[in-house]
Amino acid sequence: DTYPHSTFAPKALYAMAWTCENDLDQLDQARLYYEQVKDRYPMTPFGELSVEKLKGNYLKPPEPAQSDTALAKTPALSDTSSTTGFKSPDLSAILGSSDQEPLRASEVEIPPEVIEQVTPVYPVTAKAEGRPATVVVRVLVRKDGRVGKGEVLNGPDMFQSAAVMAAGQYRFKPAMHAGQPREVWMEVTVTFTPPD
Repeated sequence: DTYPHSTFAPKALYAMAWTCENDLDQLDQARLYYEQVKDRYPMTPFGELSVEKLKGNYLKPPEPAQSDTALAKTPALSDTSSTTGFKSPDLSAILGSSDQEPLRASEVEIPPEVIEQVTPVYPVTAKAEGRPATVVVRVLVRKDGRVGKGEVLNGPDMFQSAAVMAAGQYRFKPAMHAGQPREVWMEVTVTFTPPD
């Protein structure tokens, strides 16, 4: 009922992409699904994995078969990627490494401005209590206005996951400092209203 804002949505969409890539040999469809995960759920681990998939050589058709001589010269992989075909991603590459450390929103000339806000999904586990709640999430607003990552600063435990999911889908007018867009940390307050 809560799709696409369910906490399971990025996992399910990533599973679709992975299945198209690895089981169905539908690389174009896999690429589309990975793009959707990357765009809709950038702050989740599945968003990060999707970025790595799209940046790497995972979605390219295999090269023509090599001759036996060429295969003999190919070094064997010594890590787990030889069996899985996929290494754990480098998070700095995923989130866009920068030679400048992110600033706090209060340190820039023009702080980020929310241009698209997502209404959080009220958690099913909290419906019995039916009370309003507020969660404060610290988010990294990237130069493109998307949320790179985030962490809960305070708020009731049962609402935290849904708050992070909602904050990760916010879009901002990027922060500006010295005439250039800058990555900044800022706090977002996510408010939950009980369903009727």
